[in-house]
Amino acid sequence: MNNTDNSQTEPKTPVKPKPKPKQKESKSASDSKKILTLWLNQKVPFLSQQKILNLFKITSGSIISKTKKDLKINGYIKTHKLQIGKTHSSIWEPTDKAYKLVGLTKPTWESKGGYLHQFIAHHFKINGIKDGYHVEIEYLLDNGKAVDILYQKNDETIFIEIATSYPLEKEISNIIKDFSSSLIPDQFIIAAQNGKMKKQLEHLINNDNRIDSYQNKIKVVLAGNLITHGKINS
Repeated sequence: MNNTDNSQTEPKTPVKPKPKPKQKESKSASDSKKILTLWLNQKVPFLSQQKILNLFKITSGSIISKTKKDLKINGYIKTHKLQIGKTHSSIWEPTDKAYKLVGLTKPTWESKGGYLHQFIAHHFKINGIKDGYHVEIEYLLDNGKAVDILYQKNDETIFIEIATSYPLEKEISNIIKDFSSSLIPDQFIIAAQNGKMKKQLEHLINNDNRIDSYQNKIKVVLAGNLITHGKINS
């Protein structure tokens, strides 16, 4: 007698995989997010590294270095150097990734050019207003050329062009175009990112006879000095 049971066994209920435990956010990632959130929620983000870290009262050199390294490695900031006297100020540029992390839309600003150019223009505007000037960024001349910064007070007109990138020969072109409009400045200032650029610009200006007639109005300065000291005529 065949006692084999030919009935089909019931299919086994599949075992649900255990959910993976939610990974805790690392302290480094948490700190980065806190810094970016506070910084990028400021009315404008144009703060130096020192001022950003001052928001958190971070003064330890080792912590500053680690914080900067973490933000750079994770792609949240790019860094720039702005010379002030014989030293440099570190300027952090927030990336698209940084804005995404904190849930903000990356804003647009008045000034054209890259972040450092915009940073400098913003501080020139603030300083100019403090000194009683009417200030305009990207002021359009009647010949179609835009000046980076226009200062006006009473009968005084000052043009400022910001130099943060090469080739520097374009600044000579700016001078020629700026002086070819009907609005002639009493002073023409070129604000350079660092001392090397400043020397190169001075050499170009002194050796270009196309701008001989404007030489007495042109002054090349360090942008960082102008931001720090504030006074155009100091």
